[in-house]
Amino acid sequence: FPGRSVESFLEPEFARPGVTAYYKNHWIAELDGQVAGGINAFPYDDFANDTHDPEIPEERYAVLQPFENLPAAGTYHVMTLSVSPVYRKSGVGSALLMLACEQARERGFSEISLYVFGQNSGALALYEKSQFKIAGRAPVVDHPSFRYTGELFLMVAAL
Repeated sequence: FPGRSVESFLEPEFARPGVTAYYKNHWIAELDGQVAGGINAFPYDDFANDTHDPEIPEERYAVLQPFENLPAAGTYHVMTLSVSPVYRKSGVGSALLMLACEQARERGFSEISLYVFGQNSGALALYEKSQFKIAGRAPVVDHPSFRYTGELFLMVAAL
């Protein structure tokens, strides 16, 4: 959004209890005083509390259709898992994923879910190593901001 800082765009979402972007749904991994990665996870059914941002044109939401076609109701959901390239293959991703699984168990969930693009081979390997199985597939909607094409996978693991 031209003329707006990242903070002005994200801060209101992070400050709203009950929505998926709420700051209490995020954890950061730090190594040697540096941010190594982060994860955003929450009950999948909390998506019902999210509303579309009125500043984003409706046609931009079309890229979300594959995600909406693969619901994971009743699961604890990993929305994002990101590891700095410097710390990849160091166990940071596995540790963050284990943290999300612990949070899910503590909250009484029996399954954890996530989405991953089929071309993201590094993430797929991590999730498969962590006992996630492909539970559904949908074609990706081409969009200039997506670096991936092909398929989107819904993956689920028992806790």
